[in-house]
Amino acid sequence: MKTSLSRPIKWTTDQFQGRGRFRQRGIATVLTVLLAGMSLTAIVLGAMYYVRSTQSQLLSVHAQTQAQMRAWTTVEAVRKYLNGVKANSKLAVLAQKVSESGNNLLLTITGLNGVSASLIGVDSTSDPKQFTALISGEAASDTAANSKSAVKVVFELDSTTTDITENDMKGNYTNKNLKLSGGISATTEEKSAFVVSVNGDFTTGGNSITGVSTIRSTGSISIGSGSSFEELHANCDVVLTGSVTSESIKARRNACLTGEAAGTGTILANGTVYAQAGYDKNGAISASGNAADVSACRSAGSSDDGSNYLAATCSELADGIVVDLSSGSAGAKSVNAKGDVTLASGRVGDLAAEGNLILANWGAKVDSGIVGGIVSAPKEAPGMKDSVNNVQESSGLSVSIETVPRVTIDTYVIDANDYKSIANYVFSVDSSGYKKVTVFNVSGISSGEYYIGSFKPNYQTYADYLCPTLASGSTTSSPVCSLTGTTASALTTICKGDSPYTPCFSYNADTKTWTIQGESMAQGVAWFAGNLSIIGKTYFNTFVATGNITTGGGNKVYAPNYAGYSGTVSETVDGTVRTTQHAPTGMCENTNFPTLYPKQFCDKTNKAFLPDANNGIGNYAFIAGSIPEGTTYSEDTYVGGNITTGGGSEIFGNLLAGNEFVSTGDTTIHGYSAALAAGVATRNAMTGKTTYIVKNLPSTFDPSKGQKVKSTTSTTTTYAFKVKWATYL
Repeated sequence: MKTSLSRPIKWTTDQFQGRGRFRQRGIATVLTVLLAGMSLTAIVLGAMYYVRSTQSQLLSVHAQTQAQMRAWTTVEAVRKYLNGVKANSKLAVLAQKVSESGNNLLLTITGLNGVSASLIGVDSTSDPKQFTALISGEAASDTAANSKSAVKVVFELDSTTTDITENDMKGNYTNKNLKLSGGISATTEEKSAFVVSVNGDFTTGGNSITGVSTIRSTGSISIGSGSSFEELHANCDVVLTGSVTSESIKARRNACLTGEAAGTGTILANGTVYAQAGYDKNGAISASGNAADVSACRSAGSSDDGSNYLAATCSELADGIVVDLSSGSAGAKSVNAKGDVTLASGRVGDLAAEGNLILANWGAKVDSGIVGGIVSAPKEAPGMKDSVNNVQESSGLSVSIETVPRVTIDTYVIDANDYKSIANYVFSVDSSGYKKVTVFNVSGISSGEYYIGSFKPNYQTYADYLCPTLASGSTTSSPVCSLTGTTASALTTICKGDSPYTPCFSYNADTKTWTIQGESMAQGVAWFAGNLSIIGKTYFNTFVATGNITTGGGNKVYAPNYAGYSGTVSETVDGTVRTTQHAPTGMCENTNFPTLYPKQFCDKTNKAFLPDANNGIGNYAFIAGSIPEGTTYSEDTYVGGNITTGGGSEIFGNLLAGNEFVSTGDTTIHGYSAALAAGVATRNAMTGKTTYIVKNLPSTFDPSKGQKVKSTTSTTTTYAFKVKWATYL
């Protein structure tokens, strides 16, 4: 019997095929899994390689970037080094060292890691203007991503020129120091500006200053009143206390503002800035921390002996501090500094400082900022920095700050003798002591020399007539006109005294002083040899004196151009003819002396006034000071030049003092004033209230016409090394 095992097994095609499909499906699945696993492995390995490769590339790129940054930071460091050598006048010494080193002078760079710099060339050893440097930076030196960046740089000494020219002087000009112990007020046309220009220091106490737009000083400015200005510009320091404000403050050395004093627009200093006012007061503060070329400035704490009217100066800040806002809530809209900035509990809008931000108290706030150093706080209060954590630290930061230009104020020496030939009346005393007057270019009087004497037609004595000759028996104290060869009607007086019998003109031989006292005198340019004292009431003249000029109380003087033809001017305004009275009477039609008028100012045929006669002399009420004939100018030889106004004086025209201008009591000036400080003793002072009114002026009067003084910020050329070109190696 056969068992089933011995039977042959037969597979049908269908069975075979079905079984085969099943077995193939299993193998394919295994292969698919294997292949998928291999593919996944490859992807993972590839991804790992890619990540490692990318990380390496990123590290290399980062290192390369760091190397380049270090190289370019060193470029800036070398540039500043060259500028420092230039400032110390040592460029030729450095050039010689480069040459002696074989054009490979290694520089020591402190504060920067992974950098090197060498000077490899110079254009001249005697007058170098160009240095070539090889500079490199290295990053990630101990890693596979080590990178180096080398730069060849040519530094060239370049010049920057600032040229700002202002208009003619408009306001108060003083050569040498000016002390304001009384108030000063200026009223000007809306389009006009009143400028105080001082060749020296300007100082004032707690008195008020109103209407003055600008003060420029070649020394320092010190103001302690509650005044406001458009601009304060000094070659040395600007010192403000109390509540003084200015839209623009410019100091070639330092600016220091205490209390609520503030620079509402900009505070710009070549040196340092100290301020106490808050964010809502100060605008933009910028300081360079390098007050170069101000050697003429006095050091802080210089004494004032009371005679030179020296201005206060700023105290020195701590080393490295360029902007100091460490007082209470001191702040500003923005701060730019080429050094350290200190801040207490105040606020700064935008901050950019090449140095550190040093916090002095809690609560400081900076809206946005960047510093080239670090943000620091006392060790015991590290949390102070939390309030300014948005300030970035960026090593090598460079802040660009405008340089304050130098103030230059033109000056000159005036000599009264230069005006003698164009005067209508020249007053002098002859060798015998008789008073004389030379008349020129006056209608109604023959040009020539006359004695000043009395006229006795009967038994009455009439004072101050022009005498061609003197009667016998005349003395210097009692000169009498001779009627020989003339008639009584031919005699003329140029004086209107308190009465016909009261003299207007007197002369003190001991003090060499002329005195005018009366209602008025004949209009025109009146020149005096010696000093002049005006005690009378109302005059229509330009007064010129070789010595000093003083005025009494309550008198009025109208310069010819201010008085005009008749004292009134008819003008068409918006189609309407308006007549404005600027003076009680005029130069050509004068109620006091109707037949005596200065021909250079009057065109009677056309009823026209000629304001430009003799280069604008008609714009002046007073001119004082002279150089003795036959001598060379010096402070020791200069004569007079002082103008002193008494209380209640009102001057319609300009004042030109060859030496000093001193205002006492209440003085009103419808025009400008200038004091040229040509003499030895110069103590320009305004002890009383001085009011300048430069508004609603007659069309014939231009106070700036004929001014030889200009207040300008001059052309300033500064030299600094700049990168001419650079290339990677």
